[in-house]
Amino acid sequence: KKDARSIEFPVKVPAGGERSISRPHEGEEFLIVQRGKITLEYGAESFCLAEGDTLYFDADTPHRLHNPNRSAAEVLCVFLEK
Repeated sequence: KKDARSIEFPVKVPAGGERSISRPHEGEEFLIVQRGKITLEYGAESFCLAEGDTLYFDADTPHRLHNPNRSAAEVLCVFLEK
């Protein structure tokens, strides 16, 4: 998008780790799983993602990352402002 600003940052999700609640925010989001496996809870849906998987979504819908696995995961998150 013209004149849109993107912000990227790595997120480490420990084994068994999760955000306590799903939260929406303005903009769009792109995830790249760099190591391990995670689950993204997005509204009423869940997406299981493994190393190398990507997902692009509208961040206005409540969402959170969850790692129900026995090893930590690393995800690169990219936010695109609307």
